[in-house]
Amino acid sequence: MGLAIPPEVELWLEPGEQSKITPRIADLAREIDSANTSPMINVLQVFHTLSTLFKYDIEKSSTALELTADELVAGGVLGECTDYALVAVTLYRAMGIPARVLYAVSAHWIDALERGSSYIPNSHAFIEVWYEGDWHLVNPSWLRMESDTDLNDDILPNGYLLAGRGHDFWDIGLHNNEDMKQRMYEVAANPGKGWRKAISHKPFPGNLCCLIDGEPPASFPNPVEYKKTISDKN
Repeated sequence: MGLAIPPEVELWLEPGEQSKITPRIADLAREIDSANTSPMINVLQVFHTLSTLFKYDIEKSSTALELTADELVAGGVLGECTDYALVAVTLYRAMGIPARVLYAVSAHWIDALERGSSYIPNSHAFIEVWYEGDWHLVNPSWLRMESDTDLNDDILPNGYLLAGRGHDFWDIGLHNNEDMKQRMYEVAANPGKGWRKAISHKPFPGNLCCLIDGEPPASFPNPVEYKKTISDKN
């Protein structure tokens, strides 16, 4: 028998509006967990499902965050990292594994922005899953477990800064690409103390991350004001 789930962790078994456990989701979860294996094995089995059952199509990135987990499973096609994270977090909960999504913004992008570079805005989606009495960081679009990560720190692997945690992306206020862009520039304008430590982490190559093109939101400071703001926060 596995370890009991504490009450404060049990709430992460509850679905969000974007991550409802529909009959389609429940059926797929039962297929994955047909051998009634351990939570850790099921975490890896979901990786296998993401890589074999779904097709990858970069064009799906245009509708990132707009679809539910059920709609993504029905379509059988995933785009950027948020699609992978949403399907995975929903399947984990359907298998009785507490899970939550993390949205993070690249410190390397913030650094480039400060220096006046045209580096494309970059963010990424992770998942935290609970098993063996603790939270573990999962990178579903890269199909890997992230070991040696301090989950009490806002700095995540590969130089990402935590920018939201919830049941799904709608739960943290991200419903479309415009919401995502707004959040990225909000973090860039106020990255917090010590954010430069994240730059020492090697960045992702970029594919299967969230890359948003276009002009900054109107509320974002002009370059001179931005550099002064960032300098004041260091």
